[in-house]
Amino acid sequence: MDASHLQDAKVRPPRGFTGQMDLVLELRLVDGTIADRRSIRLEWLSRNRMTALAPADTRGPAAEPEASQLRRAMRPEQRQAASLVVRGKALLREGDFSSARLILRRAVDAGEADAALTLGSTYDPSILAQLGIRRQFANVDLARTWYEKAQEFGSTEASSRLKTLPNH
Repeated sequence: MDASHLQDAKVRPPRGFTGQMDLVLELRLVDGTIADRRSIRLEWLSRNRMTALAPADTRGPAAEPEASQLRRAMRPEQRQAASLVVRGKALLREGDFSSARLILRRAVDAGEADAALTLGSTYDPSILAQLGIRRQFANVDLARTWYEKAQEFGSTEASSRLKTLPNH
């Protein structure tokens, strides 16, 4: 697509689709050389409703309870921690890693596995590289610490993330 038409671009799922898709965008020069590459995970929650997920989101839609179920099943402190995770991920999408990390730490203190997993991904060199994020400081030790905390809280994804971290 020519860059002049980018503002008119739309991403639509197949009819009736709900779930996640990974999208890779490449900026190519006239000679075909890739000048920049970014990836994003899109999730269609219901008809005509889509959200861009933070880099660390890997849970499938089946793992996500509906909002009405959350309100019924969660205690107030759990709802507060879950809203911190949502806010932290929103800040990550905006590129505000410092604020996101602070908010996610508060959610980790409340026992949120997803917060610990997401926090670990903000330090994970392979996740940062996969997303084309070069301006953030990768720290394998901090990524490992947060992934271990996520695993302690019951995250199954944390185990596979720990296996991919380089050993020092």
